[in-house]
Amino acid sequence: MSFLPAPAIDTLDKAGKLRVGTRRDLARVGIGVAVRQGVPLPDVSTVDAVRTMLLEARSIVHPDPQGGGFTGAHIARMIERLGVADAVKPKLKLMFAIGGGVAAIAAGDGEIGLFNISEILPVPGVTMAGPLPAALQNYIAFAGALGPNSSEPASAFLRFVASPDANEAWRAGGFEPLVGRR
Repeated sequence: MSFLPAPAIDTLDKAGKLRVGTRRDLARVGIGVAVRQGVPLPDVSTVDAVRTMLLEARSIVHPDPQGGGFTGAHIARMIERLGVADAVKPKLKLMFAIGGGVAAIAAGDGEIGLFNISEILPVPGVTMAGPLPAALQNYIAFAGALGPNSSEPASAFLRFVASPDANEAWRAGGFEPLVGRR
């Protein structure tokens, strides 16, 4: 059984590495803004508010756009598109969430963090100010599928995580469930 970004599942499916007809869209995760717990939350409700937040921040941490991740590359393009790249560049610290980026926000080693929401929520000492507004947002969709030799328990688990019964668990983890979306 595999749970991966949807393009990776599609590649495996096309290569015949998955059981035919078992691919299921599961959830997607967007980018959120993290701050140290207890500090005032910045306004992230509009494009202009995000531009102002980036310009006023003393330091900003986000994933390295050259590191192979979707999120860091999108954030770098977003900063360019907002016209603030030159002003923001000296304040940037490039760190992946899993490499301590969100923890750096919790420790006060960065004022603003831009990471996948699912990477912000489990880290103690940070608060999510909110998701980026729709015009700036980027989502990574996840899908699941069974391998050719998957067992019945794996099949049952995939059915569960791809059902509306799992939607609250997806939300609690910072994901938006795709099951039942219109």
